[in-house]
Amino acid sequence: MSEYEFLDPVSLVFSAYLNTVQSTVSNHFNETRNLEVRPVVVEYEGVPVSYQHQLWRVRPESVCANYQQNISKFSECTVK
Repeated sequence: MSEYEFLDPVSLVFSAYLNTVQSTVSNHFNETRNLEVRPVVVEYEGVPVSYQHQLWRVRPESVCANYQQNISKFSECTVK
């Protein structure tokens, strides 16, 4: 059984409200502190360049990683 089956309607609404506020605050904190690895794709001179960053640092091994199986595209991505 779910814990929500025993709550009266007011408690259920209050619980949902608190859960929403907690989730929103947590997401905002993580986004502003850059705590999670974030994938990014930018276009540079017509070539999509992908990379990941965390704590405002680019992870070098992630730059153009999606092209590593195709040497010509990887070269085009990394030479520019």
